[in-house]
Amino acid sequence: MLMNLNGEVLEAEPLRDGMDLSGRNLTRANFRTTVLDGLDLSGADLREADFYRSDLYWLNLFNSDCRGASFFGATLEGVNFKSACLRRVDFSEARILPDRLGRASSFAHADLTGATLAGAELAGTEYDSKTIFPSGFEPGPHGLILVEVKDDWLLVPVCKDDL
Repeated sequence: MLMNLNGEVLEAEPLRDGMDLSGRNLTRANFRTTVLDGLDLSGADLREADFYRSDLYWLNLFNSDCRGASFFGATLEGVNFKSACLRRVDFSEARILPDRLGRASSFAHADLTGATLAGAELAGTEYDSKTIFPSGFEPGPHGLILVEVKDDWLLVPVCKDDL
């Protein structure tokens, strides 16, 4: 069962590996300490969702709105953040790693304006020329890898004006 931070049920079915919650309104969802593989949250509204100390493998957040979400202390392997709105997201102490097959996590076309990256492990995570990082953040010293994304016309930034 997935509840929001107010205790309201967002999804009655138990969370499981490979679950498809794409395009859903999951504002303020409580994913704290969740351990899952292959969760599809592409295109979901995850504003202010809480992923505190979650362990998520192959998490798909393509084109998701994660403004104000927290990934504090989370372990994220092979995560797709492409075209995600990551404004004001807290990645403090998060570990964003390649998957076990060596495929990198990706921030291509993502907007990380105002995100907190203090203490985050980011080495090996990919970004592209359209990725927007927090003011003053330099990706090179943190081990991020600049890539050219093929078919980048498919990547449309999801961030709209903050409401």
